[in-house]
Amino acid sequence: MNSCILLTSHLNSQYKIDVILKNISYLKSKGLPIVVVGNYPVPKEVQREVNYSFFVNNNPIVNRISYAWKFLPPTSIGDKFKVINSSQDYGYAHLHQTLEGFKICESLGYDYVYHLNYDATIEDEEFSKLLTTSQNYTPVYFSWGDDAISTACYAFKTKDYIQALEPRMHFYANLNPPLPPNWYCEVFFKWVLEDSGIIQDIPLSEVQVKLEISGTEFESPLGKFGAYYYSDLDSYLLYFPYNLPSELPTFKVNETFITAQDLGNNCLLIPNVEGEYHMTNFDSDYMIFESNAHYRAHNYVAES
Repeated sequence: MNSCILLTSHLNSQYKIDVILKNISYLKSKGLPIVVVGNYPVPKEVQREVNYSFFVNNNPIVNRISYAWKFLPPTSIGDKFKVINSSQDYGYAHLHQTLEGFKICESLGYDYVYHLNYDATIEDEEFSKLLTTSQNYTPVYFSWGDDAISTACYAFKTKDYIQALEPRMHFYANLNPPLPPNWYCEVFFKWVLEDSGIIQDIPLSEVQVKLEISGTEFESPLGKFGAYYYSDLDSYLLYFPYNLPSELPTFKVNETFITAQDLGNNCLLIPNVEGEYHMTNFDSDYMIFESNAHYRAHNYVAES
C-alpha cells in the first residue's frame, strides 16, 4: 500500500503557522509524503515544506453551540469551581475537511493515510509505536475522554474512511444523529466508526498524542491558560493547566494596570475591566483577550 501523512489545518494566525512548520520539520524525518489541506489558504512558507498543499474553499458550519467544562483544583477562595466554555460547533467543518483531505489523498494514489491535526504532535518513540501498530494497514484510533474518539489523530485505509464517513455526514449536518442530545463531534465520530464497522475488533491505540493548541486556552509567553468570568467577584479566574509561571502576569486594560493575585494550584484572580487585556511582562505588550458581554457569556464559572 502507498501511505502518506495528511495534516488538516486552519492557519489564520502566525502562531498556528509556526506550530505547523515545527510539526512538519519533525514529520519530514519519517520518510512519508506530507499532504496539507486547509479551509484557510495555506501560506507559501508551509507549501514549500511539504509534498502537496491544497486550499479547500468550503468551511460549512452547523447552527449549534458546543460546550466544554472542567473542574479547577481547590483555591484559596473556593474548593471546587466548575468552569464552562461554549462556542460555535466547528465539528462538522472539521470532519468535512478531513473527508475532503482523504479524497484528495485518494486522488493522489495514497490508499492508507495517517491523519493529524496541524498541532497534533507525537514523540519519536510513540511514532515508532504508531508505525508498528499500523504495519498491516489496520485502523489506528484514540480515545477522547469518556465514550468518544479523537478526531485529532488516526490512520485508516483511504477508501474505508471515505465510505464510513461520507454517507453519515448528513446526520451531523441535520443535527439528528441517533445519539443522546448532548453529543459532540468526538462522540459522533465514534458512532460513525462503530456503525460502519471500520473499527470492529480493533482495540484503541495506546500511542501518546499531544495537542499544541486548545480551543479553550490562550497562548501567552508565560504559558497557556484559560480565563473564566466569576460573577460573584466580578473577576476572572485564570487557570494555567500545566505550570504556573514563576513571574505572575500583569495586565493593562485601557489605562488600568492589573497584577494577578495567586490563589494556589495554578489559579490566579484578576478583576474584570471592560476592554482588551494586554500582558505587560515584556518589552512590548501582548494582547490576550477582550472582556465584553459576549466573552463573559461564553467563558464563565458555573458553580462554586
